[in-house]
Amino acid sequence: MVMPDAPRNQASADAEPVAVPPHTLAGEAVDHSRRRFTSAGVAASGVVLTLASRSALAAADCKMVTTPSAFASCNTSAYGPGQQQTQGRSPGFWKNDVSSKAWPVPQESLFKNYFSCWRGSPYAGQGVTLYYLLDHRDFDVDNLGMHLVAALLNARMGWTPFLSESIIRSMFTEWQSTGGYKPSATANPWNSAEIVMYLKATML
Repeated sequence: MVMPDAPRNQASADAEPVAVPPHTLAGEAVDHSRRRFTSAGVAASGVVLTLASRSALAAADCKMVTTPSAFASCNTSAYGPGQQQTQGRSPGFWKNDVSSKAWPVPQESLFKNYFSCWRGSPYAGQGVTLYYLLDHRDFDVDNLGMHLVAALLNARMGWTPFLSESIIRSMFTEWQSTGGYKPSATANPWNSAEIVMYLKATML
């Protein structure tokens, strides 16, 4: 390809036209495309990192547990006097107590009597007792119901004073309605797995 002659002035009157090899222009186009691809890749990686940090809840290093809103930030140095060591028990503890001696409510209590369930929800079934949910059930997403039952019993026993029964119930109600639970007004909603992550942190 031969570029058009530039306007000639006295200084360039004798200059020869300069031929630009075709591969040079093509190379420049490739370079621009690479720059655009690289920029897009950086932007996309930022999204991935944001999602990854959200899923982690920044909770892996929490040694002290407290309310859901404080746990969401998981800055243990900022908890202050509100820090409390949990005495909550796991679902396995409550399941293995077949004599129900430690249970603060009857084992045969229906889940729907403690948690507001939509009509037709598998959690609202007549056979779905608190004890029944302490085993894995296919409809129990991420064992959310299992851990909510244990959390409810722990709260009723007074073992998790930072986590009230009303908050535990609201976790299920909000998750059932929206697919997530917001621990605070400004926090990203937790999905079922993230709610379970928090509840596990309240248990020994």
